[in-house]
Amino acid sequence: MTDLRRPSNTLTGDKKMFKAVIGLLLMLTPITAYAADIKELPKEEYVFQALNAIDTIQTVHILNNGGRELNPILGSYPSTEKIIAFKTANAAAHLAVTMYLMDHHPKYVKTWQLISIGMMGTVVVLNARYTF
Repeated sequence: MTDLRRPSNTLTGDKKMFKAVIGLLLMLTPITAYAADIKELPKEEYVFQALNAIDTIQTVHILNNGGRELNPILGSYPSTEKIIAFKTANAAAHLAVTMYLMDHHPKYVKTWQLISIGMMGTVVVLNARYTF
């Protein structure tokens, strides 16, 4: 989640957005390829990953337009590279937990997915205040 209270970052918005889109493609491609070879994932995993990607784009956009990051792990004014690295790790960790639950505790997969989607969906909706 981000907040508008800072002048723009030093790089232009177009360059940062380009880097964000490239990062998202790199983030989603291995996740999809890995999952396709292993087993069928629940539809909700793709929903979470899409929300994660949307949050990444929103965050870069908001930071390019004078906002600040509210996630204390990233700091108030993280670089685009730091955001992409964090969100890529988030995507991979979510997928790893999903696959672990599918193998060892399948009855908890749906709960895990719904809680994750609810949290990420809330962040995306809150970010939308600053992206339109």
